[in-house]
Amino acid sequence: MKTGFDWSTLRILVGDPDWAYFKTLRDMLLKRGVARVENVAGGARVLEELALSKYDLLIVESELKDMGGIELVRRLRNPDEGPDPELPIIMLAFEASKELLCQAVETGVDHFLVKPTSGRVLYGCIENLISRPPKRFVAEGYVGPDRRRMPSTAYSGPERRSSGGDGTDDERLRAEAG
Repeated sequence: MKTGFDWSTLRILVGDPDWAYFKTLRDMLLKRGVARVENVAGGARVLEELALSKYDLLIVESELKDMGGIELVRRLRNPDEGPDPELPIIMLAFEASKELLCQAVETGVDHFLVKPTSGRVLYGCIENLISRPPKRFVAEGYVGPDRRRMPSTAYSGPERRSSGGDGTDDERLRAEAG
């Protein structure tokens, strides 16, 4: 389905040590009309590349060769370390534990996708991030999406959002967070 979104100007950096998966992502993105898709395998190289070139989006694997994706995002969201702390970030992972998802949101990931992902899901995620970027929150040592958007499951009192007070509506909450 074609939309009015202009894919032809997008520059996307992918941080993924799996060359075969990168090629799949690159082919999907180039087929959609993305102008530039580059890949680096390690977190240090992601930081170097972002310091050298301007990108519109980072797609990063949760596990890189030299550091975890969470650590990379933490560095990127720190205005003293990251070359572009407001850069939209999508994190990919083969396994999505609740702990990893919460860490990703707390660190500043905009969207979290489980590998393999479909083109439809990836395109929708990118279009949403670029055309309607999330409001950025600025705090000491952090610039990024509001980290409070992932609700705490520690509270189990009455009227816990719309989940009926029992905190069991995790799927809906994850969908709202990402």
